[in-house]
Amino acid sequence: MWYWVLYPNWGLKAEVKFNNKNFYADASRNITEVSVDNDKSQMKLTDIGLSGNFAHYAANTVYCSVKARLANISLVSAANSIACNAATRLVGSVDLDTPILRLRC
Repeated sequence: MWYWVLYPNWGLKAEVKFNNKNFYADASRNITEVSVDNDKSQMKLTDIGLSGNFAHYAANTVYCSVKARLANISLVSAANSIACNAATRLVGSVDLDTPILRLRC
């Protein structure tokens, strides 16, 4: 099982080529074809849950089960929407069904 702790503040910068055209995302996450508009948008995860549970996420994929929680700097899980909005950490685990093999290049 792998564990990780991340900041819930993410920056996203996107550039995509589709049908021989380039598309870019600006700071507001609007799509444009003008490359000078390509800029990083800032996102903060405040609601990762399902069915009204803001702070907890769990899912099974083809390869593994994934769990995540929003937490404070002391890694205490958020218990309500106010705590989720104030979260400073995203803590998670990945339980792989098949171990990762060491590859030599």
